Amino acid sequence: MKVKGVKLKWNVMAHDFNKDKIVPYNIFFESFPEEIRKEIQRKRITNYEELKEYISHWSKYHYWSRAEHEIIVSGLHSKEDKEEKIDVDWQIQMNLNRITEYVIRECKIEF
Repeated sequence: MKVKGVKLKWNVMAHDFNKDKIVPYNIFFESFPEEIRKEIQRKRITNYEELKEYISHWSKYHYWSRAEHEIIVSGLHSKEDKEEKIDVDWQIQMNLNRITEYVIRECKIEF
């Protein structure tokens, strides 16, 4: 597994308090590929499902129900004022299969 120079990028919607608008936000920290490499070396991740579960738990730890990562969304043409609060973790969980496949491809993971 090659992690040197790997820069993962997966954008979600987040609120930028300085600009006071919704902006793309990269969920991955620079250290994430190295964290994955260490977990594979320790045999804690040995297949696709374990990697997917690791990313899910990682996401919950970093983004779940944190006010600074929540936004309100609603329909532009809805007749009722229905709004829903979503956070970064919700957006990650919704795309967890794709994110897992992206991490495998970019980090060149072979199980």
